[in-house]
Amino acid sequence: ALTGDDEIAEQDSTLRDAGIEIKEARQKEFAILDHATDVICSLDSRFRFETAGEAVSKMWQYAPDELLGRSLLSIITPETHDITRESLQMLADKGGKIEFENAISCAGGHVKHCLWSATWSSSSRNYFCVVHDITEVKTTKELKNQFLNLANQELRAPLEKAASLL
Repeated sequence: ALTGDDEIAEQDSTLRDAGIEIKEARQKEFAILDHATDVICSLDSRFRFETAGEAVSKMWQYAPDELLGRSLLSIITPETHDITRESLQMLADKGGKIEFENAISCAGGHVKHCLWSATWSSSSRNYFCVVHDITEVKTTKELKNQFLNLANQELRAPLEKAASLL
């Protein structure tokens, strides 16, 4: 640090203070990314990960560094490629915010159903995304539908039999 009362010493002090503030802001940013329960990430215009929070380790079993530079399309299930690509392209074309669902093939071999909330930044040409795991919700909904279908069939059979006897 420069000492003194001249202009260079004042500028040095101002730059040091700004550097400290920037460092603190970055630490807060990383703390948010690393402690979020949802995946927070950014993608470039070709859907490659530029940043990924620590939640990708918990949710998808990928290390954040393992995803950097990798295409999102390489980790989603083939049947959700089109909806993902179309949704992100539409967002880049029209701007605003979009939500869509897809399925991630996790490093452990299982599949997680995810709800994506994404915005597009024209200035930085990036997608900023928050990804919520909806696997349990989807599973519960499927079980409910299976139960209702089974109950419907079980109730319909006696009624059809009674109708045929009349």
